[in-house]
Amino acid sequence: MPGTNLRTLHVLPPAPGDADSASAPADPALRPAAPGAPVRMREPEEAFGDGQAAIEEELWAKAVRAAAAGPR
Repeated sequence: MPGTNLRTLHVLPPAPGDADSASAPADPALRPAAPGAPVRMREPEEAFGDGQAAIEEELWAKAVRAAAAGPR
């Protein structure tokens, strides 16, 4: 209902039975395939350090401009 807050969420346990129960597709071709590519990890900090330095420089310049403009 619109405007209501969710306070409690009850999670039901899995249905009894094994993984090949009626909820799984009977035809193996209909089952989703496992991802073939490995999961990409975050690059090391050295790989994006220049971008971080540019952001810090931009923030510093913005602070200097704000200080030069004086109080509003």
